[in-house]
Amino acid sequence: MRVASKTKKVEPILTAEEKSSQVNKAEIKGTGFQMKMVQSLKGAQMIEAQRDSRRQRHIACLKECEKFVDQFYDNFSEKKSEIKERMNTVLERSDVEVEHLMAGLSDELLLANEIGYVNGVWEKVTA
Repeated sequence: MRVASKTKKVEPILTAEEKSSQVNKAEIKGTGFQMKMVQSLKGAQMIEAQRDSRRQRHIACLKECEKFVDQFYDNFSEKKSEIKERMNTVLERSDVEVEHLMAGLSDELLLANEIGYVNGVWEKVTA
């Protein structure tokens, strides 16, 4: 009886990235065509390390994209509210100007002025 065959194999200590890689492996890997490309253990480990690296880069890229979309939405919301405030200011000024022009069309002023003046005021109001 050999003592070496009864000893327990020590599992390697994994980093946080390697642990998350193993957890996320099934989600990202999918159920596509799986083929064992190499016969050697070293080659298989290299390919698996490349897959893990790609998986980690993919996850990092997704996080960056989400961050970009969030920043874009925040900037868009700020610009939208700024444009809304500007439009409200323009409309308020326009309302004041239209009220001033309409005040110039009182009965006394209509009778005192010619039709050219009245038509000019209406053109300004419609503009």
